Amino acid sequence: MRTSILNYLIDQGIEDLNNVKLILVAESYGGLVAAQLALENNLSGMGISIAGLITVRTPWEGVSLVQAIPILASLASMIPDAAPLINEYSKCEKALETLNPDGSFIQSLKSSDLGKLTFPILALAGKDLKPTFPYGLLLPFSGFFPQILDPYAPGNDGLVPINSATAANSNKGANFKSHVLSDFPHFGKTTNHTAALGLVKSFVEKIVK
Repeated sequence: MRTSILNYLIDQGIEDLNNVKLILVAESYGGLVAAQLALENNLSGMGISIAGLITVRTPWEGVSLVQAIPILASLASMIPDAAPLINEYSKCEKALETLNPDGSFIQSLKSSDLGKLTFPILALAGKDLKPTFPYGLLLPFSGFFPQILDPYAPGNDGLVPINSATAANSNKGANFKSHVLSDFPHFGKTTNHTAALGLVKSFVEKIVK
């Protein structure tokens, strides 16, 4: 991400990076990447500072569904011709661990690291009013894989629970503001662009004025 930011600034003709202030916009997992970038202070040495962060459906407190994936991958290993699926899982295993609610990254973020980010943060969470996967069909499996139910529970966005997208149980500062938008699913179409853009516009205007 650091390289992408630098390339973007150069492409925009900004050669002097001293005192550059950025407002980052990131969706889903990208919000965690942006937070890690800020926590590692990778940009300040080049005179670049982060003036604000807008996250869209970012799992600040992880996604419990990933806890079931290793089990499902083990089951898949017993299925003929499942090798490609297992290979894909092994490639993204580290990224999935980052999303584990009980993993060290999320736990550290919840307990202290999120509070270390002092710039304004706007977290947009979503509700999927028309879930693409019937919640009721998953209930029989809840005893085996309770994590599967969480993303599809009524009121969540189809992947990231609202509590996670709003960092509801995290130790965060007053600079962290969150909003829950209806008909704003993680996947598929949304009809609520106007509300989201209005919140983003107001957030940016407060920073740049």
